[in-house]
Amino acid sequence: MSMRTSKVPEETKLQSHQTLTVEAYLDRVPATRFHFVVLGLCFMALAIDGFDSAIIGYMAPALLVEWNITRPELAPVLSAALFGLAIGAIVSGPIADRIGRKPVVMCANGLIALGCLASSYSPNLDVLTVLRFVTGLGLGAAMPNLVTLITEYAPKKNRVLITTAVLCAFPLGASLGGLLAAWLITLIGWRGLFVVGGILPLLVLAIGIFSLPESLHHLVSARKSQQAIRSVVRRISGAHSDVEIAVPPPEAAGRPKAIGVVLSRRYIIGSIALWIAYFMGLVIFYLFTSWMPVLLMGAGFSLESSAAISAMFPFGGVVGILIVGWIMERVEHHLVTVIAYALTAILVFLIGQQTQSPALLTIVILLAGAAMNAGQTALVPLAARFYPTEGRATGIAWMQGIGRTGGIGGALFGAYLSARTPSLKEFFAVACLPGVAGALAIFIKMRANPSGDHR
Repeated sequence: MSMRTSKVPEETKLQSHQTLTVEAYLDRVPATRFHFVVLGLCFMALAIDGFDSAIIGYMAPALLVEWNITRPELAPVLSAALFGLAIGAIVSGPIADRIGRKPVVMCANGLIALGCLASSYSPNLDVLTVLRFVTGLGLGAAMPNLVTLITEYAPKKNRVLITTAVLCAFPLGASLGGLLAAWLITLIGWRGLFVVGGILPLLVLAIGIFSLPESLHHLVSARKSQQAIRSVVRRISGAHSDVEIAVPPPEAAGRPKAIGVVLSRRYIIGSIALWIAYFMGLVIFYLFTSWMPVLLMGAGFSLESSAAISAMFPFGGVVGILIVGWIMERVEHHLVTVIAYALTAILVFLIGQQTQSPALLTIVILLAGAAMNAGQTALVPLAARFYPTEGRATGIAWMQGIGRTGGIGGALFGAYLSARTPSLKEFFAVACLPGVAGALAIFIKMRANPSGDHR
């Protein structure tokens, strides 16, 4: 699926009447319209997920005014979706490894749409909290399975770059939510913003039902019928393709189940390290997206300025993700991730030193977002490379699901710090510590259990 136009070496070209493993086939097949459809749909779905994840933080100032509530009272609604995200990811991984990635992604988008549209009718904070939990269930199920689809259709030589390029859609969607929030809330109110957040995943659902394929790796690993496998191959290579994909023998079906793979002695140290790092990254991410607009307004910034400056954190992630994808094609994956988390810690600390200069504050927040999102995104190809096919969806989903509790921690951590730290300088001096912990976790994985190179 390489996007390059250079000639394919003779030994890697597809030939007539070949029988190939799924890995060999996907590494040899040239880019077709099919690949761009898969990548485009996944990009769009992830951007919408980012938008729907972040909009509640940008609505927070409006909720404070309309419902006459205090900042600590916002904590449940800010963290409700994160509880749903964690549960949705943990539950969806084993289901997707059993029934496939596509049905889980489609059901997840339906749930996101339902949660957002219903949220627009919320009469009070309690109802909104429940509906944000429902939305979170869908978001938690969608993202890891979209990531798995991207990873499994990307060829080995460009897998990291393609995966990270598509993953920049999530912070791009979150950033777009911030840039549009002040304007849309003024125009259609915060309830209208939820309507927009509900219509978009319905669009993905309608297109994806007909256009999004099932993972070819899953079809082969689950020993689906040759007719099902051949239908995907023909969508990739053309209607008259006569390439056959080798299916594992029946005895291969006796391999450990997905959860057993992730928790096995071979993978457990790496799994725990990935969980910790993902947890710490999301503590920082949701600390920023949930509390930064409120903190900046408390420091004297206007609603519009608070939303725009806060949006620089996820927007910086777009740049950081693209850069880290290019670097990880050339530098050892673990080392890149450790450096990204360490830089995050340094830059988050520096944010507290720049509150008197809006221009410098914006720049440092942008750079912090680039570093944090780069490190967080680097964990995805690191995990995809680490786990084998039969445990990949579960491995990625559990990393994101268990790590999502860091998002809950970030929202609650923000409430705790805002009540107990007298200044933004002290707030961000403490907020930088999760970055240090994330760097240490990946360093331990690098030393104790380097990743393999599975499809």
